[in-house]
Amino acid sequence: RDSSWIMNSSRLVALCLVIALAFVRAEDPAGDAAAAGGCTFENILPWTYEAELDFNLDSYNHQQGIFAVTTDCKIPAAEEGALTSTMTCTGSLPSDCDTYSQAFAYSIAAGEKFGAIFLHMDEATAKGHIAYAFFWSIIGTICTWLGLILLLYSEIKAVTVFREQDERDRLVSINILVRNNAKYTELEEADDQNLAPRPYITAIGGIIFFIGMFCTWLPLCDVIGIIFPAFSFATGLLCIAFVFTGAFLLSLTAALFIVGLCWSCTRGWAALVLIVLSLVGNVMLFGGIIGLVIYLALLGASLYAYFVWAPSYYNEKKETKPFWLQSLGKENFYHVDLDAERFKENMEKGAKGMAAESRAIIAGLPLGKQALEATDKAKELAEEQAAKAKAFADEQAEKVKQAAAGEKKAEPQSGTV
Repeated sequence: RDSSWIMNSSRLVALCLVIALAFVRAEDPAGDAAAAGGCTFENILPWTYEAELDFNLDSYNHQQGIFAVTTDCKIPAAEEGALTSTMTCTGSLPSDCDTYSQAFAYSIAAGEKFGAIFLHMDEATAKGHIAYAFFWSIIGTICTWLGLILLLYSEIKAVTVFREQDERDRLVSINILVRNNAKYTELEEADDQNLAPRPYITAIGGIIFFIGMFCTWLPLCDVIGIIFPAFSFATGLLCIAFVFTGAFLLSLTAALFIVGLCWSCTRGWAALVLIVLSLVGNVMLFGGIIGLVIYLALLGASLYAYFVWAPSYYNEKKETKPFWLQSLGKENFYHVDLDAERFKENMEKGAKGMAAESRAIIAGLPLGKQALEATDKAKELAEEQAAKAKAFADEQAEKVKQAAAGEKKAEPQSGTV
């Protein structure tokens, strides 16, 4: 059973690190001229090890003949107060100390320090598949539920905001309520605060949901040939690619279905579009890479046509939109702004909105209003005392400054008469 995909990944990472490692490499000049064609090199590592680490790069290279190296590396245990370690490696051939070998050794040393559990996952799998599957299932379950909760929280909150807006507009249109521009502005600002973090929370929730799906499916790589004989060829990195594709497609369709269900009570036609696209994705689940590409093209075109192109078309024509053309929010409602200032502003708006919601919930509880009033009074008193303390400190500082200026004036001037 080929379970060496982590080792293969480490070699690919090592190749990407070649240029960066060329600047930090401290090669032993005597190594290139070592007798009998041998070589030696050293690398300074910006971390330490509690115990001595001794490894051979060939033991991490399961594909013999492909980038095969037989370099022996040794890193001593850290002395007290040490911040760096020196990795000394020797090889029997000059090729054991080339740039690739040094990068490979550096990546293995880093992996042993920061990701030993992943670096030796194939060994853990060989000892017991159940423990291996249990480990990834726990991580997958936690991530899946966390992503699901974030998705539901973000979309249900948005649904409640827009349902309230729809009802408010409806009551005004039938003259049950009279529009108050000042009150409307206040309500719209409150809605903006609640919706500001929505695209970030939804995007993060979807990503975490996908990671959870991927981790949950990962143990299938060791038994997929037994469960599905037709996929017995899918081992190693090929199986990882297969699991990645399936998890991505399943998490994407599941997210579309969840969002569609959330909006089905207030934007029925838009929700129907999402649910239909979700079901089509599930049909394409077993289409492999080709099916994924076709579905992503269909999904992108459909979402763009319904949520972007069609509304823009009717806006440019200044025509009334048909009843079946609905939106899931304001314009660019899923736009994730990567600007740091805008991100900070949106998060601050979201925090204010959550604080206001929390106060409203607490106020509805028994003795909630009294607790909020007491908290507000205590906050005002603390702010008042802080202001008085600051004023007193400023006053004393000014007095000290004036006294120092007076002493300087009183000093006799040097010179001759």
